[in-house]
Amino acid sequence: MFINFHHFHRMRHSVLAIVLAIFAVLTSTNLDARRHSRASNYIRPGKTFNMPSIGLKGKLVKNAKATPIGSLEEKVVTRTYSNGKVVKITACFPEDLWKRGQLAGTWKHPLCTISIYRMTLPPPTGLKLLCTLNGQDYVLKESYEAWEKNADPAKMEWTDEKIAGWLRYLLKKECALPPEKVAKGPRNALTKRFVSKNDAAGNYNYVITSRLSPNTPYLIRYEFARGADNKKNIKVMLQSIASLSFSPPKELKESAKRKKISLKRASKNKKNDKTRSAKYLKSRRAVINSIKNMRDWWYLETENFIMVANIKSRATAKALAQNLERSRNLYTKIFPLKKPLEAVSVARMFATRQEYLNYVGPEMQWSGGIWMSNRKELAVSPMSWGTRRDSRKWMAQVTLHEAFHQYIYFAVGERQTSVWFNEGMAQFFEGAVFKSSKIHIKPLPRKVKRLPMLISKQSVENILKMPYREFYGPRKRDNYDLAWGILYFMLKGAPVMKDCAEFAEIPGKYYDAMVETGNPAKAAATAWKGVDTYKFAEKLKKFWNSARLVKRAAKFDPLKTKKR
Repeated sequence: MFINFHHFHRMRHSVLAIVLAIFAVLTSTNLDARRHSRASNYIRPGKTFNMPSIGLKGKLVKNAKATPIGSLEEKVVTRTYSNGKVVKITACFPEDLWKRGQLAGTWKHPLCTISIYRMTLPPPTGLKLLCTLNGQDYVLKESYEAWEKNADPAKMEWTDEKIAGWLRYLLKKECALPPEKVAKGPRNALTKRFVSKNDAAGNYNYVITSRLSPNTPYLIRYEFARGADNKKNIKVMLQSIASLSFSPPKELKESAKRKKISLKRASKNKKNDKTRSAKYLKSRRAVINSIKNMRDWWYLETENFIMVANIKSRATAKALAQNLERSRNLYTKIFPLKKPLEAVSVARMFATRQEYLNYVGPEMQWSGGIWMSNRKELAVSPMSWGTRRDSRKWMAQVTLHEAFHQYIYFAVGERQTSVWFNEGMAQFFEGAVFKSSKIHIKPLPRKVKRLPMLISKQSVENILKMPYREFYGPRKRDNYDLAWGILYFMLKGAPVMKDCAEFAEIPGKYYDAMVETGNPAKAAATAWKGVDTYKFAEKLKKFWNSARLVKRAAKFDPLKTKKR
């Protein structure tokens, strides 16, 4: 048996216009942060928070924003057997699985990050290793769940040594023993501060054990920014710790978080629950659980999506939900589903730009929206520039682009497609305009003028073989424009030109082959089989050099072609 382990490089979806727009937002955000830093270098007491699902109530820090618990990151690996059979397996990092079960909530403040954990499980042991990727050991999710099921929190005895071991697994740092007892902690509870060796000076770990539930301690961890640690901060932090009170945990009902917004075309999700697979319903439950301890967050379900958000504007939420449903309907007209999806399609909408940045991480600070295949989530940032209408229009365009990445990933069996197809089609759908019941897909003016100088036989062949890393390299603007120009020509240009009908079939052939084989290289070979790339490049160049042909193509409707 030959085993081939493979994982996908994280995609960095963007278009130049989005990057330029975000630059202005980032500049404004940085200026606001500097003004805040000059105005205050210490935290202040906040309002009372309540987390009934873990039985905890108290005060945190003013202006600290709750951050959703990110969806579980997964790696797709494949096993190739001697008979040629390829089996796809989803692998998980056991520490991520464990941490998600222990973490109750995270709050971000310009000066500190606050995390609350409910300690119900010891570090996992004895799990069967599936593979090692980038120095990390991965296991089957089912293996971890079997271990978790056999772990009994009621039998846990949290000695200082076991708590130190728990912290070692979480923080990857040793803790000094014995811990420091805190005299003025919460009533009816024992509070200890565990100091991690080699931890930053501004980090504090408080483990609190209430008499109500001695077998499930709580960890409150404060991580201060460099230079923010001072006497005022420590005083407020200890006041927050002392304000905590405990009660028996209560499970929140879904209705408490569900927000009902009237949508003309997208309110049929409930009737489909009986036909959904167990895997689909489980993924839906995981999304809802990610916001269960967050007072300002809610979720909205449509026929094909679950959107989690903390925006206050129902009009904006409704507009985004409608765009998501419209986009899904659009994609399926050209690339119809071959089998039902096994995971719910997730979209996260943030109230502020900073909350979005906190969630997507430092690598994606330039983005305005992103499909994260490793988390299986689509995240969308609000805009702080222009009118409300401008902001919604911009968000709609971002959604059309990123939601295609989301759809095609699931439609081909949770696999990554070739970058020329993935980014070319995503940009193609950016041109969609919805008017009543009609859909028009227009060319993108900012790209049309650049296409003639980009096209050659060599450039076409290069883009078709290009890996993701190179595509997003120094020439990414050219690569994006050329990929869009190729796909737009295939779907709208070739049908209106003589002797080009074969080119119009390439996207559909590629999609069908991806569904069947799951292999981007094989799918491309199938789609381009028998196609003369020299002739293709010449026709492509002729099309983009002819204003008359571009105008004719703009009127052609690829949605009226027959489904395969």
